Amino acid sequence: MAPKKILAIAPIKFNQQIYDSIVLELNGIVKGVEAELFETIVAMLPEGGPVSIENFEQEAQAVPYVLDVAKEYAGKVDAIITLCMADPGAQYLRAIYPSTPIIGAAQSAYTVAQINLVNPTSKYSVVTTQKETVPLVQSVVDMYQVNNRVASIRYVSMDVIDITNPENREKLIVALTEQSVEAVKLDGAKQIILGCTGMMGVAEELEKRLNDTLKPENKIVVVDPTVAAIAVSEMMIKMQERQ
Repeated sequence: MAPKKILAIAPIKFNQQIYDSIVLELNGIVKGVEAELFETIVAMLPEGGPVSIENFEQEAQAVPYVLDVAKEYAGKVDAIITLCMADPGAQYLRAIYPSTPIIGAAQSAYTVAQINLVNPTSKYSVVTTQKETVPLVQSVVDMYQVNNRVASIRYVSMDVIDITNPENREKLIVALTEQSVEAVKLDGAKQIILGCTGMMGVAEELEKRLNDTLKPENKIVVVDPTVAAIAVSEMMIKMQERQ
């Protein structure tokens, strides 16, 4: 049986470094038996798309291109992921392709974080890229009505180009660790959500450093929105097959 196809749209202008990083990380997520059942296709935006999505203007700039990319693959894939914590265009795609699961990375991350909470009244914090990105993240929190679950939105003062540069991996993890420790100590967070899909691949190391540093009673889980989106996509495809 041919594997089910998942289209992961990274809603920024094509960048070879970022593209290669996404493909590498997704290959690490979808492996073993899953690799025989699911195939992930990565697409980025053409010239005219934003170089990153860290504010409302860049999000608005990305949406038409996201719709164009999705149209190109319509009928050829079994699920579509918007691989960005702003979920750009996801609501429009759901209206245009009602029979295709449309998975937003942000919505997936918030859903998984809620499931992971030991105490349902506990909260999680989001750690994003830069200060200017906080209002955009807050707007998504508002849209999904998870304000009562978000302890804080923090940032590492690094842009998307910086965080996706392999040479900056340790710098990123150190900054994430610092902000996450403060989120736990000062804001009362019990979990951390990576606030940018460009941070994929660091959750495991961040989680280890956090728990080694804080030694909490209950393990602090770090949610990678890309991993969450892939998991939700696979689940949605399987559910459709059973209907």
